[in-house]
Amino acid sequence: MNNQNQSLSPFSITKLIGAALISGVIFFAMVSFMTQGTYHLEYDPDDMMLPVVFMVLLTGTVASIFLVNKFVVLTEPSNLTAKLGNYQTRTIIKFAMIEAPAIFAIFQFMTTGSLYYIFMALVALVVMVYLFPSKQKFILEYNLTMDERSEVNKMK
Repeated sequence: MNNQNQSLSPFSITKLIGAALISGVIFFAMVSFMTQGTYHLEYDPDDMMLPVVFMVLLTGTVASIFLVNKFVVLTEPSNLTAKLGNYQTRTIIKFAMIEAPAIFAIFQFMTTGSLYYIFMALVALVVMVYLFPSKQKFILEYNLTMDERSEVNKMK
Protein backbone atom coordinates (compact mmCIF):
# COMPACT_ATOMS: atom_id res chain seq x y z
CA MET A 1 0.00 0.00 0.00
CA ASN A 2 1.25 3.49 -0.86
CA ASN A 3 1.31 5.81 2.18
CA GLN A 4 2.77 8.89 0.53
CA ASN A 5 1.49 12.24 1.76
CA GLN A 6 -0.48 13.58 -1.20
CA SER A 7 -1.60 17.17 -0.91
CA LEU A 8 -4.50 18.65 -2.78
CA SER A 9 -3.77 20.80 -5.81
CA PRO A 10 -4.78 24.46 -5.74
CA PHE A 11 -7.61 23.62 -8.16
CA SER A 12 -8.95 20.91 -5.90
CA ILE A 13 -8.94 23.29 -2.94
CA THR A 14 -10.63 26.04 -4.95
CA LYS A 15 -13.27 23.65 -6.24
CA LEU A 16 -13.85 22.33 -2.73
CA ILE A 17 -14.36 25.86 -1.39
CA GLY A 18 -16.72 26.70 -4.27
CA ALA A 19 -18.70 23.51 -3.74
CA ALA A 20 -18.97 24.25 -0.02
CA LEU A 21 -20.33 27.73 -0.68
CA ILE A 22 -22.85 26.42 -3.21
CA SER A 23 -23.86 23.56 -0.91
CA GLY A 24 -24.37 25.98 1.98
CA VAL A 25 -26.84 28.05 0.00
CA ILE A 26 -28.66 24.94 -1.22
CA PHE A 27 -28.86 23.49 2.29
CA PHE A 28 -30.09 26.76 3.79
CA ALA A 29 -32.71 27.13 1.05
CA MET A 30 -33.93 23.55 1.56
CA VAL A 31 -34.19 23.93 5.33
CA SER A 32 -35.97 27.28 4.93
CA PHE A 33 -38.37 25.83 2.40
CA MET A 34 -39.18 22.81 4.59
CA THR A 35 -39.66 24.82 7.78
CA GLN A 36 -41.74 27.57 6.16
CA GLY A 37 -45.35 26.81 7.00
CA THR A 38 -46.99 28.58 4.10
CA TYR A 39 -45.64 30.03 0.90
CA HIS A 40 -47.20 31.78 -2.05
CA LEU A 41 -46.43 33.01 -5.53
CA GLU A 42 -48.65 36.06 -5.72
CA TYR A 43 -47.10 39.43 -6.39
CA ASP A 44 -47.60 41.79 -3.47
CA PRO A 45 -47.21 45.46 -4.44
CA ASP A 46 -46.73 46.34 -0.75
CA ASP A 47 -43.67 44.09 -0.48
CA MET A 48 -40.96 46.73 -0.66
CA MET A 49 -38.18 44.23 -0.10
CA LEU A 50 -38.69 42.47 -3.44
CA PRO A 51 -37.03 45.21 -5.53
CA VAL A 52 -34.39 45.70 -2.82
CA VAL A 53 -33.41 42.03 -2.86
CA PHE A 54 -33.41 42.05 -6.66
CA MET A 55 -31.09 45.07 -6.77
CA VAL A 56 -28.78 43.60 -4.12
CA LEU A 57 -28.59 40.35 -6.09
CA LEU A 58 -27.99 42.17 -9.38
CA THR A 59 -25.36 44.44 -7.84
CA GLY A 60 -23.56 41.53 -6.17
CA THR A 61 -23.51 39.49 -9.36
CA VAL A 62 -22.30 42.32 -11.60
CA ALA A 63 -19.74 43.44 -9.03
CA SER A 64 -18.44 39.90 -8.60
CA ILE A 65 -17.79 39.57 -12.30
CA PHE A 66 -16.47 43.02 -13.22
CA LEU A 67 -14.81 44.34 -10.05
CA VAL A 68 -12.96 41.13 -9.34
CA ASN A 69 -11.64 41.12 -12.92
CA LYS A 70 -10.27 44.64 -12.28
CA PHE A 71 -8.51 43.16 -9.25
CA VAL A 72 -6.52 40.90 -11.58
CA VAL A 73 -5.30 43.82 -13.66
CA LEU A 74 -4.18 45.71 -10.55
CA THR A 75 -2.29 42.78 -9.07
CA GLU A 76 -0.87 40.91 -12.04
CA PRO A 77 1.28 38.16 -10.48
CA SER A 78 4.49 37.07 -12.18
CA ASN A 79 4.91 33.37 -11.40
CA LEU A 80 2.50 30.44 -11.60
CA THR A 81 2.20 29.93 -7.84
CA ALA A 82 1.22 33.57 -7.35
CA LYS A 83 -1.27 33.31 -10.23
CA LEU A 84 -2.86 30.23 -8.66
CA GLY A 85 -3.16 32.01 -5.31
CA ASN A 86 -4.64 35.05 -7.00
CA TYR A 87 -7.14 32.87 -8.88
CA GLN A 88 -8.21 31.16 -5.67
CA THR A 89 -8.68 34.50 -3.90
CA ARG A 90 -10.66 35.91 -6.82
CA THR A 91 -12.90 32.84 -6.94
CA ILE A 92 -13.69 33.02 -3.23
CA ILE A 93 -14.47 36.74 -3.49
CA LYS A 94 -16.71 36.15 -6.52
CA PHE A 95 -18.64 33.41 -4.77
CA ALA A 96 -19.00 35.41 -1.55
CA MET A 97 -20.33 38.44 -3.44
CA ILE A 98 -23.04 36.24 -4.96
CA GLU A 99 -23.69 34.07 -1.91
CA ALA A 100 -24.51 36.99 0.40
CA PRO A 101 -27.45 38.26 -1.71
CA ALA A 102 -28.68 34.67 -2.12
CA ILE A 103 -28.77 34.21 1.65
CA PHE A 104 -30.46 37.60 1.99
CA ALA A 105 -33.14 36.43 -0.46
CA ILE A 106 -33.64 33.22 1.52
CA PHE A 107 -34.05 35.22 4.74
CA GLN A 108 -36.70 37.30 3.01
CA PHE A 109 -38.45 34.10 1.93
CA MET A 110 -38.47 32.98 5.55
CA THR A 111 -40.01 36.31 6.54
CA THR A 112 -42.67 36.62 3.83
CA GLY A 113 -43.20 33.16 2.40
CA SER A 114 -42.97 34.56 -1.15
CA LEU A 115 -41.46 32.11 -3.62
CA TYR A 116 -40.07 35.02 -5.65
CA TYR A 117 -37.20 35.18 -3.15
CA ILE A 118 -36.41 31.49 -3.59
CA PHE A 119 -36.35 32.00 -7.36
CA MET A 120 -33.85 34.85 -6.90
CA ALA A 121 -31.67 32.61 -4.74
CA LEU A 122 -31.84 29.94 -7.44
CA VAL A 123 -30.68 32.46 -10.04
CA ALA A 124 -27.71 33.26 -7.79
CA LEU A 125 -26.95 29.53 -7.56
CA VAL A 126 -27.01 29.20 -11.35
CA VAL A 127 -24.52 32.07 -11.62
CA MET A 128 -22.28 30.42 -9.01
CA VAL A 129 -22.35 27.14 -10.92
CA TYR A 130 -21.53 29.02 -14.14
CA LEU A 131 -18.55 30.69 -12.44
CA PHE A 132 -17.34 27.43 -10.89
CA PRO A 133 -13.52 27.27 -11.13
CA SER A 134 -11.74 25.12 -13.71
CA LYS A 135 -8.30 24.78 -15.23
CA GLN A 136 -9.54 26.05 -18.59
CA LYS A 137 -10.97 29.22 -17.04
CA PHE A 138 -7.71 29.77 -15.21
CA ILE A 139 -5.66 29.33 -18.37
CA LEU A 140 -7.85 31.74 -20.32
CA GLU A 141 -8.04 34.41 -17.60
CA TYR A 142 -4.29 34.58 -17.01
CA ASN A 143 -2.95 34.11 -20.56
CA LEU A 144 -0.46 31.48 -19.45
CA THR A 145 2.64 30.59 -21.42
CA MET A 146 2.91 27.12 -22.95
CA ASP A 147 5.19 25.95 -20.12
CA GLU A 148 2.73 27.19 -17.51
CA ARG A 149 -0.18 25.56 -19.35
CA SER A 150 1.55 22.19 -19.42
CA GLU A 151 2.35 22.50 -15.70
CA VAL A 152 -1.29 23.37 -14.93
CA ASN A 153 -2.58 20.49 -16.99
CA LYS A 154 -0.37 18.07 -15.02
CA MET A 155 -2.04 19.13 -11.75
CA LYS A 156 -4.80 16.95 -10.37
